[in-house]
Amino acid sequence: MAQRGRLRAAALRDLAVYASHPLAFAALTATARRPQLRLGSTVIVHDRDQFAEALTRIPLNRLASGTTGGQLSAALGVDEGLLFTDDSRVARRTSAAHLSSRQVVALASTWRPLLDEASAVLAAGETLDVVHLARRLGGATATAVLGISADPERLAGHVLAAAAHATRAGMRADWVNRLLRHDAISPHTRALAERMIPSGPGWLADAADAGAGPADVAALGVTIALATVATTVAALPRGVAWCADAQLWRHLPERAESLTAELLRVTAPTSLLPRVTAADADLGGHRVRAGARLLLVARSAARQGQPHPDPSHPAAPAQAQLVFGTGPHACPGSRLARAQMADVLTALAVHRPRVVAARPAYRSALPSWDRLVIATTARGGGGV
Repeated sequence: MAQRGRLRAAALRDLAVYASHPLAFAALTATARRPQLRLGSTVIVHDRDQFAEALTRIPLNRLASGTTGGQLSAALGVDEGLLFTDDSRVARRTSAAHLSSRQVVALASTWRPLLDEASAVLAAGETLDVVHLARRLGGATATAVLGISADPERLAGHVLAAAAHATRAGMRADWVNRLLRHDAISPHTRALAERMIPSGPGWLADAADAGAGPADVAALGVTIALATVATTVAALPRGVAWCADAQLWRHLPERAESLTAELLRVTAPTSLLPRVTAADADLGGHRVRAGARLLLVARSAARQGQPHPDPSHPAAPAQAQLVFGTGPHACPGSRLARAQMADVLTALAVHRPRVVAARPAYRSALPSWDRLVIATTARGGGGV
């Protein structure tokens, strides 16, 4: 019973991150009992099987207005699919090379010194802002993957500003329109693109060598930077908060892999995938017309039947994978995200930290914490 109470407390705290999307979250939560809900030409999908079916069996237009690929392509003025179409050869080839298991192991040397510093702070009895740590980690990882010389923390700041601008622009419309599309993020995205000049071996240098033009290299860099930094800053602090509130530290390091998968499954950092159908199709036994907008609710699909993380009895891998998409539309960075989360949790677990201060990010692109301060329980911690 005590653990159930801790899990409920952790879940209630985690709900606070949706402060930046209150109307959208309320609307989606209210419809979560429906496997599929139609609002005109929009189809909201909560069901796990239908979510997977939409990504594996239905032709999708990944550059349509209202989708991530369409938004970035329009903002940067490029027609290439970047990471968002099956025939984007350069992006797919280079992603396989730079996000392989071997490369992720090599990239760990980028973030582990930052984790050593964080561990030392807690060991000294001081407090640690996990959001600041996540920004540093995400920025450092992005610069290493891309092969650019930008300052990691400044890069992270530019990325988060660009992503947040898209969300703020959408807030002028009603909740349905905000879910379906964002206004162009050109000013912020172009400023970010100016930093995407390869300065050493990395993803962007390989893309340029493979024949991608300057505009496409910049667009690819912006896409990867946004995915890396925004997801890192959204995911890591939420995972740490869950461990602290539900006292899940005891599962580490032995169950680091299953705990990481469970936390990412339950938090679903990218909780909503907007897609557009490219042809007529059937979904869950219902006809869906070409051009229909699909709102695939990863948070509902991945949590179905198991709303709390349980590393002792984790959900099936196929269900946990849904937060990263599945099939040909799976996120190529899922291996990297899991490795980062596992390393962060393992590094902090020895201190059994507790949350001493938290503030939601009210204008973030993804549900996030703006501040999450932790202190060790082993030595009492310091003040905030």
